[in-house]
Amino acid sequence: MGVRRKQARVHQEILPLHFDFRDPEEKRSVEILVEALRKHPGVRDLYWDPRRQVLVLQYDPGQISLETIRGLAHDLGLELRHRHGIHTLHVDPARCRDCTEVLERHLRDLPGVVYAAANIPGGVIRIEYEPEGLLTVEALEETLEREGFRLAERARELWARGRGIFRLWRRNRELVLATFSLLFLLLGLGVEHLTSWPRWASVGLFILSYLAGGYEGAVSALVMLRRGVLDIEFLMIASALGAAYLGEWAEGATLLFLFSLSGALETFAMDRTRRAIEKLMELRPARATVQRDGKEVEVPVEEVQVGDRVIVRPGEAIPVDGEVLEGVSAVDQSPITGESVPVTKRKGDRVFAGSVNTEGSLVLVATKRAEESTLARVIALVEEAQSQRAPVQRFIDRFSQPYAYFVVFGVLLYIFLGSALFRWPFQEVFYRAMTLLVVASPCALVISTPASILSAIAAGARSGVLF
Repeated sequence: MGVRRKQARVHQEILPLHFDFRDPEEKRSVEILVEALRKHPGVRDLYWDPRRQVLVLQYDPGQISLETIRGLAHDLGLELRHRHGIHTLHVDPARCRDCTEVLERHLRDLPGVVYAAANIPGGVIRIEYEPEGLLTVEALEETLEREGFRLAERARELWARGRGIFRLWRRNRELVLATFSLLFLLLGLGVEHLTSWPRWASVGLFILSYLAGGYEGAVSALVMLRRGVLDIEFLMIASALGAAYLGEWAEGATLLFLFSLSGALETFAMDRTRRAIEKLMELRPARATVQRDGKEVEVPVEEVQVGDRVIVRPGEAIPVDGEVLEGVSAVDQSPITGESVPVTKRKGDRVFAGSVNTEGSLVLVATKRAEESTLARVIALVEEAQSQRAPVQRFIDRFSQPYAYFVVFGVLLYIFLGSALFRWPFQEVFYRAMTLLVVASPCALVISTPASILSAIAAGARSGVLF
């Protein structure tokens, strides 16, 4: 008989840690606390910013509680407090893996920001900040624009002016380019092996495959090169060009196709999650009918206050969390609770924003404001999850840049040693160096995480699970 494991929950806390830098004992106590938390089995991730005296913890509350963490600090003569505000930004998604680390670092340098998490392919940025700090929306927007990102609202306004074909191209650009890359690759292979056409015919098709498969990566590589950074995109483009120099056009086109496919899969997965959030937001009606001064008044749902009497007629969505005062009806709660059958609600029963009243009229008393409802919390949790990256994805993002430097340095070192020290023929040395560059291209590593995330999201969506 199998044993079902309890799935670990991970909580995140932003904890200001106050101590005196000039006191060596307090400074040592902080070092002991940070080291102890890093080694604790319940702590999944830890970020310590000594300049702002802020500790960011991701932990499993089943293994270590917040009270235990505070107790450890107290035993060392330190005090942890919980105070922060949250601001979620949506930007136009971009395929730029190393941009994430750079952007997070620049956002954390803004006054008042204690933590920043970005998922650039997903287009979500989450800022944790001190409410009494000097952080402004203008400073955030300037930082994003300086790094080459555009807020999603502005991007949507820009593209809304175009016709449907342009909006369709924007949403499916990477998938279209990957498809054309594969098409030209297969045509090139067919011409090369199945016909007696001249060599330039197949090379021309391979070049078209290069252009389609390498466009997104080349744009990203150029952006990072202007910042003095070598990344995986640069390595993939250099590998494909190296293969072309050796006359192995098909191998180079295959590399670029796989790389473009990984970006398309990642974008597709993120789009599915974004559309799921949009559908969630559509569940909450924009307006609500409330009783005020003995009259029924229709007001924006944001103006409904706790204690207001809200009237929900048959077929209408419930605007806020509340408790039934009058009436009996069957309520479809499937968008919130997953229950497939409508639940009968009568006086005293709780109802959730986003659920649908299917039969009789109900009079509710609002128990939460719209921004505090269960539906709003679900949306906030999904947005928070979107801003985070899987541990293996964070590792690959951190690993990719040093790996690119290592490979480029190794190739240049081999060329120098082979031609200057061992006096091998330069053509032979360069051929082997380009072969090393092609073999070292991490297309399988790059494609693994997006592909697995896509399968998980697709499988979950079929079972009604929202990521």
